[in-house]
Parts: sequence; structure tokens; C-alpha cells
Amino acid sequence: MPVMGEMDFLPEILPSVLKAAEGIDFELFICVNQPEDYRTDENKKPIYKDNQSCLEYLQALADQRIHILDYSSAGKGWQGKKHGVGHARRVAMDAAVANADADDLLVSMDADTLISGNYFHNLLCLQKQYPDAVGMALPYYHPLTGNKAEDRAVLRYELYMRFYSLNLWRTESPYRFTALGSAMACPVKSYRKIGGITPKMSGEDFYFLQKLRKSGPIVVYSPEKVYPASRFSARVFFGTGPAMIKGNSGDWSSYPFYDPRFFDEIQTFYGLLPKLYRDDCEHQVLDFLKESNKGRAIWCDWRANAASEQAFIKAAHTAFDGLRILQYLRRRKDQQPETTEMLTIRSWVVKFYPHIGQALPELFFIDALENADTALLNALRDALVLEEEKLQKECPLI
Repeated sequence: MPVMGEMDFLPEILPSVLKAAEGIDFELFICVNQPEDYRTDENKKPIYKDNQSCLEYLQALADQRIHILDYSSAGKGWQGKKHGVGHARRVAMDAAVANADADDLLVSMDADTLISGNYFHNLLCLQKQYPDAVGMALPYYHPLTGNKAEDRAVLRYELYMRFYSLNLWRTESPYRFTALGSAMACPVKSYRKIGGITPKMSGEDFYFLQKLRKSGPIVVYSPEKVYPASRFSARVFFGTGPAMIKGNSGDWSSYPFYDPRFFDEIQTFYGLLPKLYRDDCEHQVLDFLKESNKGRAIWCDWRANAASEQAFIKAAHTAFDGLRILQYLRRRKDQQPETTEMLTIRSWVVKFYPHIGQALPELFFIDALENADTALLNALRDALVLEEEKLQKECPLI
């Protein structure tokens, strides 16, 4: 669990974690961290002071199961460019696996995220149920706060994530999961196999789950969710908090609703792979991959190194991974005439989820999401949650 300036949340979150872990042999590694220069930067000093309060709180618990990794106190903060949640998560996870058994379960958490009392027991059950799984990307749900600005911002962001995920499910992409640092787990042996989590300043959860997925199947369904805080936060460089801040100012350009036809193109690309194994063909995704690789037809490499069609398809999915999919969608969006997000959402609902349109007719009488009331945004979010859960239940291991 990485911690930076979380004294408002830690005294509520930590007892819930300890309660959920009752009856389980566990150790908890908490990395309290910030850059060293926060101690003297007047704008950042409150974070350093908050961290010192977190350290005092943790030390006062005197719980031998809790390991405090102090990257906050004088002389112990991050130096130079080596800082951020990715580094903190790496330090905590590396410390956790240092003396762990290969089949122990490594669980990634956040200090602002609530879990249920059955959370850890459920994870252990999933590990037994799916022994071949190399990791877990677990369901999430952002609780509303009652603050109108926060609620509208987090709902808009979550709608983006649900829309994206549901469209990836349509394509049957191997990367049809949502990456949240507070909702990941894997056996220790899987962590070691992929060389651990890459210590990026933000987005480490995305790259970690992508690495895991390339090494084997992951669990994407659980009856237990995590409940991340819905708050404006600049502690990380991108993710929920920064997205909410940017969106609250009216800028959602980094989180668009991509035209579903672009996902259709990905789906047809997947369908072409058996043919591509034998002969060259044309497709928008191949054009993108060629352009992204300095004009080289990298599928010739897949073909040359694949002993079978199945190996070729695996190589294709490894190359056209979650990051490349996002880059492709951005490229296609830039190539097409701009359209309104409500037109995109309405046409998608009508085509794929007409029952949602029937249940929420108000969607067809607003010209922009910012003009929808909070209740409608929440109802749409909840409808998409149910659709995603149905797909996860039908295919819990991808």
C-alpha cells in the first residue's frame, strides 16, 4: 500500500483492511513516501507533514504484521526523478515478496480505497478456483460523496472507463480489463516471473497488468468490489484524481468516447489473423502497426518466428497490446471528423443496449453530458456496471 498525504483516509481504511484480514496469515507493507524536496517546498510541505502524521499513526499501532517503509522522513524521501506512486508500489511489493512463498498471494491496495469484510477471503477462493491465473484485475465502483462537483466528475470519468471496457469486451480483446492499483492481485511466483512491477511515476498498474496478461490468463470477475475514493487529487500524474480535476475545468479531451466503429475495426483485425498467418492482407490496424514500426511490416516477424497459427496469433496480441490499442483509437479519432459525445453514446446504446435506452429515455433529450443531471449520470453508470458484470461472470478468466 503506497501512502502519500493520506491521513484523512488511513485511519478509516486501515482498520477495515485489518478486519477483512482476520483469520488470514498476512503481512502488510506500507510505503509512506514523497520527494525529499517536499520538506522545504512551501507548496508541498503540507504533504510532508501529513506523511509524518501517517508515520506516527502507523508506529503507534505497534502491529508486527505491519511493515512501515519510510520514504518520507528527513533524508529518506525520493531523490531526483525517482518518485511517484509507481516507485512506492514497487518498493512495497518487492519488500512483500522478498521472503514470501511462491504460492502466496500478493495484493495491491490504495490508502483511500474501501474493501468489504470478505475481500481477502474471496481473493484466496479465486486463487484456488483458478490455479492457472497469473493475476487478477478486480471490479471497482466509485461511491458518490454528495458533493456535486466531485460526483459529476467521477461519474463522467467512470462512464469513460465503462464505455471503453465494454467495447473491448465486444472485440474479445485479451486486454479487456480495467487497471486500478487498488484492485490488483497475483501469486508471488507470477510477480517474480515478469520481473515485478515497473516503477513508473503513474500508470504502473496498467503496465503491470498488461505484463501479467502477456504471461498468462487473468481473473476479471469477483463478487467483491473495491471502492476507491471519489476526490479531486493531484497526487498522481494521471488517473482518477487528475482526470476529475481536468474534467471539472471542462476539459475531457483525454477521456473521449471513441467511435464504436473503431472497436469494430479491431475486431475485424482479430478475425483476419488466421489469414494473415498465411498471406499478407490490408487493414487499418496493419497500417497503424507499420507506421508505428518505422514502415516495417512486423507481422512478417511474427510469421517467421511462429511455429503455428496459434503462436502467430499470440505474437500479434503481444505486439498489439493494451497500449497499442489505446494509441490506435486515438489515431483513428484524430483521422475522423469530430462528432459529439452524446451522438456517440446514443448510437452505441441504441445498437448494443436498447434496453438501457428504454429505461433512460432522458438520454435522448440532452445535447451534452454536462447538461445531464447527476441522477441520470449515475443511472447510466449503474446500467453499464451491470452489463460489464454480466460479461465478467460469463467469462471470469481471460
